[in-house]
Amino acid sequence: MVKEEGDNRPGPPSWLDKNFIQRVLRSQDGDPTITVTSYEVSMANADGDGYLSYMYRIKATLQDSQERRVIVKCQPLGGQREELIESLDAYAKETQMLSETLPTMHRLLEQAKPGVYPPFTAKCLHHGKEPIPFIVMEDLRESGFTLATRQLGLDLAHCSLAMKTLARMHASSLALYDKNPEAVKCFKCPLRVDSRDLIAPFYENAVRSLSNEVAKWPGYEEYVPKLNKLVDTIFDRVVECYTRREDELNVLCHGDTWCNNMMFKYSNDTLEDMRFVDVQLSYFSSPALDLHYFLLSSASEEVRINHIDGLLQDYHTSFTETLSILDCSKYAISLEQLRKIFKDYSFYGFIVSAAVMPIAILEPENNFDVEEALAGNGDSSGRNAKLYENKLYVNAMKRLLPLFEKDGLLD
Repeated sequence: MVKEEGDNRPGPPSWLDKNFIQRVLRSQDGDPTITVTSYEVSMANADGDGYLSYMYRIKATLQDSQERRVIVKCQPLGGQREELIESLDAYAKETQMLSETLPTMHRLLEQAKPGVYPPFTAKCLHHGKEPIPFIVMEDLRESGFTLATRQLGLDLAHCSLAMKTLARMHASSLALYDKNPEAVKCFKCPLRVDSRDLIAPFYENAVRSLSNEVAKWPGYEEYVPKLNKLVDTIFDRVVECYTRREDELNVLCHGDTWCNNMMFKYSNDTLEDMRFVDVQLSYFSSPALDLHYFLLSSASEEVRINHIDGLLQDYHTSFTETLSILDCSKYAISLEQLRKIFKDYSFYGFIVSAAVMPIAILEPENNFDVEEALAGNGDSSGRNAKLYENKLYVNAMKRLLPLFEKDGLLD
């Protein structure tokens, strides 16, 4: 495998060989005669983009000269990242989501309206735990799906499609919940108080880095003491946001709804379809969490300024229609109720702006260092601090901080 200069990620594991690929394809097709004559391996994502995974793109040539392509996703080993993955139960969760939960949700839609709704994600072809956790999926690129350019954020058309698709996923999870509550309620909060030592530094370092950057902005000095004070409580408040409230609307959330976890398909330059990827952080809780995560991390500045309420309306229409199709209208809420839920979780929007947005819109020459982010040494002056100097991020936060302050989110 050829890697780009400066790419420090390890090459493909030794078990990712011809025999492995052949077993996967034979299992997928139910054909024990498939023979792989040659194969190529390349990295499936850019250096710095695979925060909890290594992803490899496989091109296999068969005995009849046919080419087959798949994606193999596997768990990185070593360091705090491995501890984090195990604490989040990320691979077991994603395996269940891709092989059972999401396909079941799609089947409910297919039964209600055959041939109308596309799947939510790529098809899971194979998975296992040995020698390390891995998942084999179809290569969506072969079906014409691509990633959007993340630096400028998604425009209104992309955001509208994402909100409608997210609403359909949330609503179909309620149909599954109606039939089998444990099928979705088992996806628990990804953060717990007992994971503080491992995960709290990520949020604390993020708020420190934001505070250090804000201190450089003339006219914004008043926010610095409040941001510094938030460092001590930020993890507890994050856990509070994630914690399921049984007396409210809860759905199966994607959990990591930023633009690099969405692939889009176009027809004659017109946006046609999308798929979610990377469902390692899914959980059953308020839909507002997915909505804030997406809008604060991935919408363009123009969309965040002018179109949030319109996008909530798009979500609500799709959510309501899907519930009706699935004969689950008892879970429907009014648009005003959705607006209230969204507002009630506004602090989560601040969290996303401080900890996720800098990563989502980082400049191409910069990378996010997972190990540095998880370091519990209180240092916010390392490589990740440069992400907060990004002009796009600075401009966004100069507009958002006064809004957060007005809503009392910094107190």
